Amino acid sequence: MYDVFISYSRKDLEIVLQYVDFLERHGLNVWIDRKGIYSGDKFKGLITQAIIDSDMVLFFSSANSNASSWVEKEISVAVHMNKAIIPIKLDQSNYNVEFLMDLVNLDFVLYKGSVEATSDMILKSIMHNRQSIAPNVVMLGAPCSGKTTLALYLSRLTPANGMKVAGNYNATMNYEIENAESIINGKSRNVWQKRIELWDYKNVTLIDFGPLEHDVPQVLSILKPDCAILVASYERNDDTWEYEIDNQELEYNISLAKECGIKKIIPLINKMDMNDDDEGIKRSQEFFNAMLKKYGYPQCLYSMSGSALGAINGVPEWEYKLEYIVTELGKI
Repeated sequence: MYDVFISYSRKDLEIVLQYVDFLERHGLNVWIDRKGIYSGDKFKGLITQAIIDSDMVLFFSSANSNASSWVEKEISVAVHMNKAIIPIKLDQSNYNVEFLMDLVNLDFVLYKGSVEATSDMILKSIMHNRQSIAPNVVMLGAPCSGKTTLALYLSRLTPANGMKVAGNYNATMNYEIENAESIINGKSRNVWQKRIELWDYKNVTLIDFGPLEHDVPQVLSILKPDCAILVASYERNDDTWEYEIDNQELEYNISLAKECGIKKIIPLINKMDMNDDDEGIKRSQEFFNAMLKKYGYPQCLYSMSGSALGAINGVPEWEYKLEYIVTELGKI
């Protein structure tokens, strides 16, 4: 993933590279095609994927770039993907008429003879746009693990009210989350999305979908989530009459997250209001952490056990238990 994609004309490479050096010195991950060594369809695919993988686009507007068919294509893709675009005007030339309507109302940075003269304004523009970006967080877990209940609970949190929710659990909770559709292999699938606000002006787009069986990898490939909240729950084993988590299902979801490029997993062992087996909980946490380590994810330093249903019903004990999830969401 990249912080910034650079759209420019290679005729302006010298000045653009000065900006790239400045951005990289300030810790930003920048994508730029420096040498143009790719060609044809490979080049198209590479550029398109780089724009998709970038948070925003810096467009270096000049007589050269506004006459470039490649730049025209890049801006079109960025607009289509709803990427934030920050124009930097290297001269007073007009925008390409093909994307004039998309950029005419955007604030721009005017080059004033040196990178240093515009550096503060560019950084402020980038930080402003980064604040408005809402990382995608997907709910993963077995059917009936409680992930939709957790999604609803998180969607009701507000910075002003801390961990308090705006209402109690009810049977129509799915309809309180914005309903969207994902088209997979020609079929329409329901996906519930909700943009939630966290502390420090952090926004997260929370995504929850019903059990899609073999379609889940395709859904994730389209959504490209930055993080997964992985919910496992205690269910009664009819053979032993003991409550335990499904270790096989748990490992499957962790391996799926890895396969789909999800960089962060926030774990929860749910439905602890139905279980008081301290030894069983400890074993489950150890297994969970072992699987996270096996697939290259950081182990969880929290207790990771709680009750989404208890929290959404306003039980302080269970609200407190879920605070670590909000803390981790704020770190994305």
